[in-house]
Amino acid sequence: MPQKVFTLDGSTHFFKPCLFGMEEHFVDEVQSLIKLRTEGIEISVPTIEGLAMTSEGKVFGMLAQWIEGCAITAISQECRRRQSQQWRNELFCTMNLLYQAGILWGDINQGNIIIEEATNKAWIVDIGGGDNRVMLGEERSGGSAGDLEALTRFCESWLPE
Repeated sequence: MPQKVFTLDGSTHFFKPCLFGMEEHFVDEVQSLIKLRTEGIEISVPTIEGLAMTSEGKVFGMLAQWIEGCAITAISQECRRRQSQQWRNELFCTMNLLYQAGILWGDINQGNIIIEEATNKAWIVDIGGGDNRVMLGEERSGGSAGDLEALTRFCESWLPE
């Protein structure tokens, strides 16, 4: 559902709508992205660029930095194996910097890791304490321990050493 959009000044952004039933996660993500931006924390997480609002002032989406690249799922297994150590290091480093800022990633899965085309750098998207239950199950999905376990499992499956 998220999309590439262009503003009148010609800049490119990522539009993420506030989906029905996901409002709390959306607000958490927006607050997390604003915190990173206002505190000047520069990590491999797209910066928030603006909010999309109705004429009545109701927020229905956000604009974030566009990362030209693709989800890690679109990368061949051979390429993932070659880049495994670099991407593992980048992902764990970014996740640790999020924790230092008091932010959980929370929704670790292959759709939330983008590989930037120009730099071959791994970016984390969809932050703010989402839901690791798909990766870990109900009982172990929360907090930084859940993030760490989910990222470790992800790397074992998608970024073999």
